[in-house]
Amino acid sequence: MTVYALPSQLIGKKIYSTDGEEVGQIEDLLLDENTGKLESALISPNPESSVADGLVSEESHKILPYASILSVKQVVVVDSRTLKGAAKEDSPYIARRA
Repeated sequence: MTVYALPSQLIGKKIYSTDGEEVGQIEDLLLDENTGKLESALISPNPESSVADGLVSEESHKILPYASILSVKQVVVVDSRTLKGAAKEDSPYIARRA
């Protein structure tokens, strides 16, 4: 299922996994320079989140694959199962910066 949201609707939203764990908060968005497609969100991780611990780090932030987002309402809900595969550095969900 495709989820559509304006960037301004995503920045600052809290993120919860389908397991009910608070993962963190969206700080910024990462786009593919060639396609303009939203690839990932840069998040401030919840230090107590095991889901956030498994994500790739970018300085003090974590990279959350946009493909894992299931719902955007008052909070962002992400699929815990999808995130288990996103922890690898070579994951296709991770946008690469030049």
